Amino acid sequence: DRRQIVCLARHVGELGRSNSLDVADNSRLDVGKDLFVGNGNSRTNAWFNRLTVGAGGTVAVGWTAYVGGSGCSNELTVAAGGSLSATNALTVGVYASATGNVFRLAGGTAYTPGAFTVGDFGSFNRAVIDGGQLTCGAFYVGKSAGSVGNELVLEGGTLLAAAIPFVGYNGSDHSMTVCDAGCFSTTQRFGVGQGGSVNARLNI
Repeated sequence: DRRQIVCLARHVGELGRSNSLDVADNSRLDVGKDLFVGNGNSRTNAWFNRLTVGAGGTVAVGWTAYVGGSGCSNELTVAAGGSLSATNALTVGVYASATGNVFRLAGGTAYTPGAFTVGDFGSFNRAVIDGGQLTCGAFYVGKSAGSVGNELVLEGGTLLAAAIPFVGYNGSDHSMTVCDAGCFSTTQRFGVGQGGSVNARLNI
């Protein structure tokens, strides 16, 4: 049997801690607008919240998927056989208070025609691709001024970028590492250290 939830917006831990949602086994979550995993605000943080898209699970987001709006140590995992799509963008670590958030692609598929961002204003956020395929428009590892130490690790699977990718668009100490069986491809130029970025690194 197929199970489905349809909603305008979905929060996994809007202001709370250690909440989780698993979507798997022929289940589907359709979010009309934004998806937040660990949102938080200026007064209350959101920590250790988890969304896992497992085998047979589908999450379709009508606008943007956020991992750590203002929250810390939140995680979104797309496992083998799982599927995530976001119509506008996928962003890990949005605001300056968002640190230590993780997006992990572990054999599933993820797609956005917009930007995939690891660390907008946030710092020390990570994306790990160790299987499966992520297809995006542009991607940024460290996008805005004040962001520090964001990281993308491609250690398996494939990352396809249709628009210009940047490691270090602003901020400092951002990095991308490609190792093991990781594959990265873009038809555009590739920027390492753009604008006001300091000490951006590409490791192959």
